Amino acid sequence: MRARLDGIPLAQSYASANFRVTEADWRAAANPDNVEHTLQVAVVDGSGTVLIESAPIRFYAHRATVRRTTR
Repeated sequence: MRARLDGIPLAQSYASANFRVTEADWRAAANPDNVEHTLQVAVVDGSGTVLIESAPIRFYAHRATVRRTTR
């Protein structure tokens, strides 16, 4: 399986439907600070040929940040 986040392929392929979007994947996304994203998954064979591909799914993610203040 191959997945795309915001149209950008994730760094690695997966042998099952369980996969993680890493911090590096978020940074590589088209606009990582945006809350609206798309995810698309394709099943590929051993040579990398796409056998079937999903439509992009839109989702919203808010990445929490911690603001540190110094005194």
